[in-house]
Amino acid sequence: MGLNIFDKISFLLVFITEALLVGDIAYKVGFDDFQIFTKDSPLLFPFLLSIILGICVVFLFIRLYNKMMESKDKQKINKQEDTSIIFGSSDNKISKSLIIFLLIFIIYSIFLPMFHFLIATIIFVFITMTILNESQESIKKKALKSLAISIVAVPLIYYIFYNVFEVVFP
Repeated sequence: MGLNIFDKISFLLVFITEALLVGDIAYKVGFDDFQIFTKDSPLLFPFLLSIILGICVVFLFIRLYNKMMESKDKQKINKQEDTSIIFGSSDNKISKSLIIFLLIFIIYSIFLPMFHFLIATIIFVFITMTILNESQESIKKKALKSLAISIVAVPLIYYIFYNVFEVVFP
């Protein structure tokens, strides 16, 4: 399997985002005299985000490089490019999952103002994890795991971002 358009676009977007983030942080530190490692620093969260994004860039690059080398070894004879819908996947499993996720996300966006962040996000995470989980477990077991994770993870993430980083949620 060669490199598909999704691989290329995802790497490019993550790389550009990382470059812009690092450039902005460097500008603010260099020219605006912001400090990164102070309690009140507006750059602490973007700095941590840039570290995580930088790690993602490295892993994506390694993944793309390995796929490219694998493709050269396995498909020297057949150079025909896969042109199926959205991601170049021949079975369209990824594109079906993407469409399902986008529909769930649109519904989440509609209900977010009515139920507010915490409740709407718990429901969103629960439904998304349950529906998109492709394991061979029973639906009841998938739903219980998804419910437990969403009930624990969403409030924990909310607490960290709201109280520690002082991020305002909708």
